[in-house]
Amino acid sequence: MTNIGRSKKEDVECQFNLTSIDLKLRNFKGKNYRLILDPLYDWIIPEECKAEMRVNSIVLLIMK
Repeated sequence: MTNIGRSKKEDVECQFNLTSIDLKLRNFKGKNYRLILDPLYDWIIPEECKAEMRVNSIVLLIMK
């Protein structure tokens, strides 16, 4: 997604749970996007996971 890194941080929300991930991107070029990964293959450590904004992508760092 071109220039996704220019989105405001408050427009990107990512919730990590033991067996799922819910990524929400609001108001990107006038549209809302959502990615739900449920169930995950294995448990993760939600406290150690994070979403990083890059110029043209969002990178999910997932810790098992």
